[in-house]
Amino acid sequence: MLFEEALKALREGKNVKRECWVEEDGYLKLLRGMKHVWKIIIKPAPNAGNHIFSADELDANDWQVWEDDQPYVAENSANLEDKAA
Repeated sequence: MLFEEALKALREGKNVKRECWVEEDGYLKLLRGMKHVWKIIIKPAPNAGNHIFSADELDANDWQVWEDDQPYVAENSANLEDKAA
């Protein structure tokens, strides 16, 4: 899919990634109430930060919706902290 379609999917709450990305490259998510797209890394250790799109990414046509089978994102961290306590 084109970047414009990936952006629409992000706004709908879906996760997206590039087909060429390996699992360690993570995926992108637009978190509720945030204005920036976040890149979520789950391997080797969970991490997240703002993603800055490159010109190549904006022109790419290999974007895809990615189903998160290992949900660890900032919006779920409160639930994980409650379980640890």
